[in-house]
Amino acid sequence: MRKFSFLWSVMLALPLQAGAMQPLITDDTATQGPWRHQLELSLAHERQHPGRMRELGMTYTFGLSERVDVFATAAHQRTTGTGQPLQGWTPGSLGAKWRLLEIESARTSFALKPVIRLPVSTGREQQGWGPGRVSGNLALIVSREMAWGDLHFNLACGLDRFRPGSGQPDATVRSLSVAPVWTLSERWIVAADLGLEQVRSAEGPKRTRWMEWALIHQHSPESEWALGWIRSTPLERPGVTARTLNAGWTLRF
Repeated sequence: MRKFSFLWSVMLALPLQAGAMQPLITDDTATQGPWRHQLELSLAHERQHPGRMRELGMTYTFGLSERVDVFATAAHQRTTGTGQPLQGWTPGSLGAKWRLLEIESARTSFALKPVIRLPVSTGREQQGWGPGRVSGNLALIVSREMAWGDLHFNLACGLDRFRPGSGQPDATVRSLSVAPVWTLSERWIVAADLGLEQVRSAEGPKRTRWMEWALIHQHSPESEWALGWIRSTPLERPGVTARTLNAGWTLRF
């Protein structure tokens, strides 16, 4: 069975980044606005000895109203160094984000983000590309405006559902993360992202922590480039570390 990469597992466990500022894992409460579009493209390279993973991802977001977005994601991945090279499309997803509450006096807003993850075929499930039944998660997002920028919190819970007889038990996935975002100037932004994820199944709990540093350049109000570096470590195997370099481009129209 294929060994899941950290980036792949985070994409499944956490709310995907529709509306979020690339390349952060933690999302924010921002929405696109009525009839507005956003296209995000990303290229990631992950290394976890002895394997390597390259991934090209895409997220399309459409603003239904001032407070509601809907989105779809897709990604193509190639892994090498852990046996026979594998490549193909990871499970796509469909979701929405609803900014349900804004407290102007506290400069704080709240959003809910449900995500449905599409199933893979039986053969691809056996190879480890993802769950063979429809899965999903729900995230609570909190954003607060600060004097130096913004602070974002995510709390998410989900379920991975595998086919009977696949040899993989269903798993519940919980995650907690925080991302401070510093506005250096009109065009330059620096951010950090810290999080903890727990996957619990009949095989027992597995926990992973991650830390990310990101640099974002806003070329214009409608487009931006971003670069991120992620370091993740399973708490049950502290000597095993995955490092991911992620570059992204966002276009709004």
